[in-house]
Amino acid sequence: MDYKIIEELATLSTDSKGRKKKLIKISWYGKEPGYEIRTFDKDGTPLKRAMLTEDERSEEHTSELQSP
Repeated sequence: MDYKIIEELATLSTDSKGRKKKLIKISWYGKEPGYEIRTFDKDGTPLKRAMLTEDERSEEHTSELQSP
């Protein structure tokens, strides 16, 4: 798989096995980056994708998550 994680924006949850569900900005195959919710193993290995979005409203929601 050819992807590049541009930015880790937020950790949404951590399960009992230490796996983390994160909101990330990711680029697949050199295309424009989109936003994805993905689960990562405790060693940082990406596991499964839950959702991908590339629309402009994602920017608005991402900034809402990051504001105090």
